[in-house]
Amino acid sequence: MLGFAIWWGNFLFGFFIIIAELLLIVWGNRTPEMIQFSLTSRSLHVGPRTAYQIADIQNFSVADIAGSEWERIILHFKRGLRLPAAIPVPRERLEEVVEILGQTIPRIEHEESLLDTLEKFLGF
Repeated sequence: MLGFAIWWGNFLFGFFIIIAELLLIVWGNRTPEMIQFSLTSRSLHVGPRTAYQIADIQNFSVADIAGSEWERIILHFKRGLRLPAAIPVPRERLEEVVEILGQTIPRIEHEESLLDTLEKFLGF
């Protein structure tokens, strides 16, 4: 990509390619941080800064992560433009979390989206 930028004489594009590569190297070498979740009757807290109000969640579904000891709980929000939130949960804690969520939020069957299918196909 950098070669094309030089060949076309577009140095601004080349600059962005260099910045993107540096960010990939720096962010790719980080170890993933563990995020603490807490669920109350009013909200779901994800880490120290993000909270979802239970009243804003329309329903939830559970998706299996193939070849892993984790499953995903996918929260679907009442506002149509908001993307669903996928939260990984260990299989041994799944029943407990589903039971607590099911007290206030209806559970639906998970339907894989096109993006889910592409992720499986590409191996993400």
